[in-house]
Amino acid sequence: MVRRVTAAASALLAATMLVACGLAGASETDPADAPETVDISDPAAYAADLVEATNEAREAEGLAALTPSVCAADAAAVRAADLVGSDDLTHAPLEGVIETCAPANGAAENLVRSAADPRAVTEAWLDSPGHRENLLNPDYVTGAIVCEPDSDVLVCAHVFLNAEVA
Repeated sequence: MVRRVTAAASALLAATMLVACGLAGASETDPADAPETVDISDPAAYAADLVEATNEAREAEGLAALTPSVCAADAAAVRAADLVGSDDLTHAPLEGVIETCAPANGAAENLVRSAADPRAVTEAWLDSPGHRENLLNPDYVTGAIVCEPDSDVLVCAHVFLNAEVA
């Protein structure tokens, strides 16, 4: 599980991409400052666009696309729902996800609170070392993204697993 992004990197990410960085102690970026907003009325469609952008980024680096996982989706749904209404995006321990999603023995998550274009969110993740490591880690082969409405933005959780798990 990778959680290596400093507060300074979070601030830089927020300033340059104007999307929230999902890290312990990171504060929410004002979504009204986002350069471009998209229709967030369909959280599942937004999540699907994030998955597509994620897999395009992986494939551009010579990695396989992440295989969808119901177990990862269930974990992501819990994480996103838990963060709705919260002032901060904070990572939770993933040991429970690993236990539930056996045979996976490794997991990671990327979080975002945003109304920005999913491609801009993915670019922001790629510009953040810890998020990039999760997104482009060849050990992570399955995953899922679930988004939940939170006022005028979406809170999205992306859970990665290092084993093929249904």
